[in-house]
Amino acid sequence: MNTYIPEQGHIVWKQFSPQTGHEQAGQRLALTVSPTSRPLY
Repeated sequence: MNTYIPEQGHIVWKQFSPQTGHEQAGQRLALTVSPTSRPLY
C-alpha cells in the first residue's frame, strides 16, 4: 500500500464530514499549509 504524504503547497481532496454549523460538508479541495502532514490513507 502506497501512503501519500502531502507537502506544503499541495492541493488534496479532503472529506469534511460530519459538518457542524455553517461549515461545508462533503469532499472538497484543500490546500496543505503546514510544512509536514500526516499520511493520507
